[in-house]
Amino acid sequence: MDLFQGVPYSAVEDILDQCPVRLFAAEEVLLQPGQTNTNVFLVLEGRLQVHLDAADSGNAIFIESGGCIGEMSIIDGKPVSAFVLAERGSRIAVLGHEQFWAMVLDHSQAVRNILAMLTERMRRNNEDVLKGLKERLILEHMQKEMRLAQEIQVGMLPATFLLPGLTQRVELHACMLPANEVGGDLYDFFLIPPGHVCVLIGDVSDKGMPAALFMARTIEIVRRMARLAAPGGEEPDPASILAQANGALCENNPSRMFVTMFLAILHTETGNLSYCNAGHNAAYIRSAETVPRMLDARPSAPLGVRPGTEYRRAEAHLHDGDMLFAYTDGVTEAADTGGAMFGEARLERELCGNSNGRADACTDSILGAVQRFAAGAVQSDDITMLALRLLPEA
Repeated sequence: MDLFQGVPYSAVEDILDQCPVRLFAAEEVLLQPGQTNTNVFLVLEGRLQVHLDAADSGNAIFIESGGCIGEMSIIDGKPVSAFVLAERGSRIAVLGHEQFWAMVLDHSQAVRNILAMLTERMRRNNEDVLKGLKERLILEHMQKEMRLAQEIQVGMLPATFLLPGLTQRVELHACMLPANEVGGDLYDFFLIPPGHVCVLIGDVSDKGMPAALFMARTIEIVRRMARLAAPGGEEPDPASILAQANGALCENNPSRMFVTMFLAILHTETGNLSYCNAGHNAAYIRSAETVPRMLDARPSAPLGVRPGTEYRRAEAHLHDGDMLFAYTDGVTEAADTGGAMFGEARLERELCGNSNGRADACTDSILGAVQRFAAGAVQSDDITMLALRLLPEA
């Protein structure tokens, strides 16, 4: 079953023990628009038909053996939006919503499986759907799946910008404005004991659902490598973290996707900042006394391109009140209706204008400046920013 790939076998047994199995001697409607649904239907044998317009229409999406249907209405809590028919001879296991949520909460692999199923279903059926359905119905269906993927993606990013125990010393803020429902940018921040804050920002080479899946994998790998980076209280090394993450991302990557990334580690007591750049835009240090200073702009290769790549560590220092500002190329490459780009010069002027501002004021101001510059032009790339400010010691 696609839903259970990678989930421990013992857990799958416990779940399936609670699932009744139905055998269909004739074609039968399982779900219909407007109906409240509380089950996920697992296709053990046979096939399900999904009709977006009418139950007897010739336009159908097919859910084959190993697939499932019903998870969308459980996730968003909305009524069913399509007709689902079980073909004659189908054998269907019925997974209740309580068992479904218990599996999702207990096994992160199940969340990835849901994203993968939605992606595969869209890819497999887009061509057939486009031939048979009106454009409005197609877009409604695709947009619903993309909205669900966006909700899951947003849930993978930090929900709050507060770091426990460091609210009087460190101020953080980040924002992400995808060009599509599901973007390819990412950011993250977390503590590395003792007394270090790790921040990262990245840009996946693709967009949409594939980028969201690669983004989730990247965040998980980098977090895991960072947790292992300082055994016994040693100083964590951002270059080592990215080197190990690169090796992991190069494995099982048939689509050859990659991600650019800037990763920095701040020692909150001393203000020492170590960082590594894997093919990403150079970050800035903003000070009240001087113009914004671009950090060493010589990047190494992006993550996921070549195993064994060596990554270079660099050092900087944050004084009290200084801010580290990192961004993706959607900021500087934002274009107006005439094709002119926002560029680094405008970005640096905005940073100068916020030399005494808070982290959230800085990101909000720059985002506003980019949107005013674009003046209604279609956004072609994701826009993501992260600001880390070292507060004066009390």
